[in-house]
Amino acid sequence: MYRALKRSGVDSDLILYPKSSHGLSRQGLPNLCLARLNHVLDWF
Repeated sequence: MYRALKRSGVDSDLILYPKSSHGLSRQGLPNLCLARLNHVLDWF
């Protein structure tokens, strides 16, 4: 998805969280959950 957006000229960011899976919002490390939440809030 990220590559397709970039190829299409859409302003986008890829944010990777170490030691995390797709379940980050429910089971991730607390500091990474908070960082993810802040990125989502910034996006809105």
